[in-house]
Amino acid sequence: MFARLSLVWFVLLPILSFSQSAPQKFIEHDAETAPGRLAIVRADLNNDTISDLVTANQDAGTVSVLLMNGDGTVRSRQEFAAGENPKALVAADFNHDHKIDIVTSNADSNDAHSIAVLLGNGDGTMQAPKFFSGGHLPFTMASADFDGDGNLDVATGWLQVTSSDPNAKQPNEIQISYGDGKGGFSGQQTLNDLGEVEPAGGFDRRMTKLAVGDFNHDGHPDLVFIEGNRTTRVLSGDFVLILNDGSKHFTQQPPTDIEEPNEVITADVNQDGVDDIVIVTFGCTLDDGCPDADQPAATVFTNKGNGTFTPKTVMAFGGDEFEDFFNTPSVADLDGNGLKDVAIFTLVGGNSTVGAQNGQSEMIVAFQQTDGTFVNQRFLANVPVGSPNDAAGLLFDQDRDGRIDAALVKDNGHLAILMNVTMERDCPFFHGLHGLRICSPGTTAPGVNSPVQIQATVIDSLPIEAIKIYVDGVARFSTTDDEVNTRLNIIPGGHDIVVKAWDRSGPFSQTAHINVMNRCSFPGVDRTINVCSPTSGTVASPVAIQANVTNFQGVNAIQVYVDGVVKSTSGSSARSIDTSIPMASGKHRITVKAWDINGPFSQTYTLTVQ
Repeated sequence: MFARLSLVWFVLLPILSFSQSAPQKFIEHDAETAPGRLAIVRADLNNDTISDLVTANQDAGTVSVLLMNGDGTVRSRQEFAAGENPKALVAADFNHDHKIDIVTSNADSNDAHSIAVLLGNGDGTMQAPKFFSGGHLPFTMASADFDGDGNLDVATGWLQVTSSDPNAKQPNEIQISYGDGKGGFSGQQTLNDLGEVEPAGGFDRRMTKLAVGDFNHDGHPDLVFIEGNRTTRVLSGDFVLILNDGSKHFTQQPPTDIEEPNEVITADVNQDGVDDIVIVTFGCTLDDGCPDADQPAATVFTNKGNGTFTPKTVMAFGGDEFEDFFNTPSVADLDGNGLKDVAIFTLVGGNSTVGAQNGQSEMIVAFQQTDGTFVNQRFLANVPVGSPNDAAGLLFDQDRDGRIDAALVKDNGHLAILMNVTMERDCPFFHGLHGLRICSPGTTAPGVNSPVQIQATVIDSLPIEAIKIYVDGVARFSTTDDEVNTRLNIIPGGHDIVVKAWDRSGPFSQTAHINVMNRCSFPGVDRTINVCSPTSGTVASPVAIQANVTNFQGVNAIQVYVDGVVKSTSGSSARSIDTSIPMASGKHRITVKAWDINGPFSQTYTLTVQ
């Protein structure tokens, strides 16, 4: 018996403020993996359309494959040898046989064993590892097709030790191992001396994690890595982009400073079609303790579409809130409002105000609101505390019902699967092994308002490579996720909505016809703004503001100002804005302003908030 059930209606413990959305409810299933885990991924290893879990077990030198049931319980668990000290892993099809394989990066004493490839048999079992050189004691890894030949490649990162002195320079190195499409590699390329160049006598900044994303929207996967100091009371660190032109040529960009980053992932948080960067920062590894003042715990660096970024802190906590070192982030729409949320998986720390046991597993979620702000809530798991040092987790839809579930695992081998059972958030797929279902908006609805929330569930025995949403034949949204829940501004009238998914065998889709109601008409006069709601009177907070713009030229941006302060900004080329803004009681001056090549034009009014 590998799993036990804990029925848990989670009590939401507020950190900054309460979310406006409905409370999230989960059922917890507990299980075990081998100890010493530093990484967890999910993939369908036995081709039954149900996500399975894989962990890298550093202490045991193995990977744990947990074949899952659709309800979040563990069907079976097997251990497979992976080499000495597996630190990171990826699960994907490396030999084009439609079976998921596992690749680990190993801090192995033998450099020739620093990459292990375990080919999958398609039934959840793995073949004996094939070993390759991935550098000297690599501790981080990511995978993508860097050279565009259709074969998955692997990037591994490590420190090039130059001296036995712990304070000596240890340059950052990354190796690209180019896949041959047969479960091996045809060649390697090493990127040397990466990262910040410190002045003479300065402490070296050292890489800790790397990730893959397309940061300049050219269709070629790029790299980002984080590096930090970790040796002095003064926190320091940065992240560094390495842009790829698809022809095995990589160009390092100038570092962007961020205090002591711990973990990095990439995700399209604002769903604009380009990859953003999510970094967890928490400098609590210092010998003399941590500051009591709030420090950023999770920061989203929103991509402007050209490889430059705007930072936004979505979580901040006081010193020593967490017990562990790495606080793994994950991104998905957890509350079903069509906006991406950010979660971190960690352990309760000694100075936490949660009131739980020190070392207890927790998931902290920054829920994204319609006005672009984030509100944070904590969820505690009931797995035994033990003697943990580290935790990790991920968000995913385990039972393909359109509700995002979660997995938390600790390095003492305890695993918790949190199945989302929140009412009115579901989009179940009823039957079959291959298909797509549009759940929202419903095709029988008399009409919907803009922005239109579009939710669809995909089920497939092959990995989903991309999903797109088309409005009247024009692509309006694209993602590499295997679930869709987003919002699109659509003008009034009848429209055909097509959601199309791709796997390796090709595309499949479903179409829905919707009627967008004329809730807010377009004024019809060039360079004119029509503010539809609210225009006067007394309203409650948060205040829903909707406006449409008529402009014969392109609209560069639309912004909403409250008492002279920008509170909301539309996407580029939008001709409408629909947002909800919290406001204090009293009278406020509201301005909706649009820009085109000739400059701004606006509409201003006042209203009273109760």
